[in-house]
Amino acid sequence: MALTHYQIGKLLVFVNSPTNTDFINFVAQRSSSTWAAIKPKKITSAIESNDCRYEAINLCNRKTIEFRIFRGNVRKERILKCIEFVFSLIAFTKQSGARDLTYQSFVKWLTPQRKEYPNLVDFLTPQYIQPKLRITPPTNQPYSICMNPAPPIVTGK
Repeated sequence: MALTHYQIGKLLVFVNSPTNTDFINFVAQRSSSTWAAIKPKKITSAIESNDCRYEAINLCNRKTIEFRIFRGNVRKERILKCIEFVFSLIAFTKQSGARDLTYQSFVKWLTPQRKEYPNLVDFLTPQYIQPKLRITPPTNQPYSICMNPAPPIVTGK
C-alpha cells in the first residue's frame, strides 16, 4: 500500500497533535516516552529529513513507516486493535482534509465501520463511541404500548 507524502503528513499531524494526545495514549495503552516521543508536526514534516527514530511515527527508513506508539501486548484482541487502528487511520487520512485531523472526526468516521474494525470499535466503546442499544421484547410475552395510561384508582374510607 503506497502512501503519498500528503497522506503521511496527515498521519504525522494526527498522531502528534496535542488535541489528540489523550486519545492516542488511550488507543496505544501508554503515554509518550523517549521510545515513541510525540512532538507537534506539520504536513510538510513528511518530506523533511527525520533523524530521530524514537518518535511516535518513525520515518527514518525510506520504505517503511513504523508506528512506535503501542504498548507491547500478548492479548489477541489488543494486537488486532492496534493493527486495525493503523489501517483505519490510513483509510481515514486518505479521505480527510487537513482540517479534519481530530480524534472527534476520526471517531465519527469510525463508528459506522464496526464490521471492518471490530476490535478497535470494541476497545473504544464506551469511552469514545456510544454503545449500540439493542431493544428486544421479552421472550414468550406479548407487549403493548399504552399512550394514555389509566389514572390510578383512589379509594376512600
